[in-house]
Amino acid sequence: MNDQATPQPVQVPAHRPRNVAEMLLHDQGLRQSIGNALPKHITPDRMARVCLTALRRNPKLLQVKPESLLAAIMVCSQLGLEPNDPRALAYLIPYKDECQLIIGYRGYIELAMRSGMVNNIQAMPVYERDLFEYEQGMDLKLRHVPYIGDEKPGRVIAAYAVATMANGAKAFVVCPRRDIERAKAASSGVKSGRSTPWDAWFPEMAMNPAVRRLAKCMPQTPEFARALEADEAPSLRIDPVTMAPESIDIEPATIEAIDDGEPTEAQAQAQDLGARLAQKAATVATPAKGQSRFAEEGGAA
Repeated sequence: MNDQATPQPVQVPAHRPRNVAEMLLHDQGLRQSIGNALPKHITPDRMARVCLTALRRNPKLLQVKPESLLAAIMVCSQLGLEPNDPRALAYLIPYKDECQLIIGYRGYIELAMRSGMVNNIQAMPVYERDLFEYEQGMDLKLRHVPYIGDEKPGRVIAAYAVATMANGAKAFVVCPRRDIERAKAASSGVKSGRSTPWDAWFPEMAMNPAVRRLAKCMPQTPEFARALEADEAPSLRIDPVTMAPESIDIEPATIEAIDDGEPTEAQAQAQDLGARLAQKAATVATPAKGQSRFAEEGGAA
């Protein structure tokens, strides 16, 4: 008779993700939560791959607070906007220890067209040599004839955005150069002295404030309200325990659109998803500056 005890299987401790990149790679629960927030045309695996690519291309995102980065990813998922891809719909930007979510003007156009309440939306920069006239008041007028001569068109003096609603009504917003410069100065990248898209792509960036202002004049869907709320906040500040939005600074023009005493559908989804992600975020320690296994291994596209 063999008196030896039966060998017991070795208990291997579960892998605890060290950062948000590892959560996106290995945590199926997180992917399921992302999938619950996404619209049907985007799969959870695709959104995870897009976010991983963004983290690989900008490892500084892994140095921000994990709950801030997760909040930005969840808002992108709710809006159905893939961040940091060539279409420039939305951007995840590290700023100090927070992740800023910036909605590009193409992102607002995407949300507007997806709502079904807008047939067409366009944005254009205006140069010094262009013929440009517009009037406000009872008789609205907008006329733009771009300069097509051989000489340079000059500096950008304004930008505008025009929307045609489903009912045939039209709306437009014009941003003069002074307002564009104010929007540029408010950019966290410009404030920090880093190189930003404003340096190389000023005409394209000049259209952003025009489209954002126009968005406030258009019919408000929950997605639009959430996009405006997130985009105008200096950072997505959330409760580290519940992962729910804690405080977001909103300009007075936006408060009327979303502050009706009840949370919007998108905010309710954020709170529900945040509660399910609370314990996951608590297990992720913010990596020290310059330390990221994901960045060292090259991430995943």
